[in-house]
Amino acid sequence: MSNKSYADNAAVKEYVDFYIENPETIVTAAKFIPSSEETYAETQAALAGLSS
Repeated sequence: MSNKSYADNAAVKEYVDFYIENPETIVTAAKFIPSSEETYAETQAALAGLSS
């Protein structure tokens, strides 16, 4: 995903926001290895910067 796609495409933004806001649900359902809380926080902060 590019910053431009996130900013300009509502569907991309909605998908990425859902993915970042629901990591526990997605990790469990997909049987992914979860990231650390620090990594989740860094990702959320980066996306917040794109939205402003």
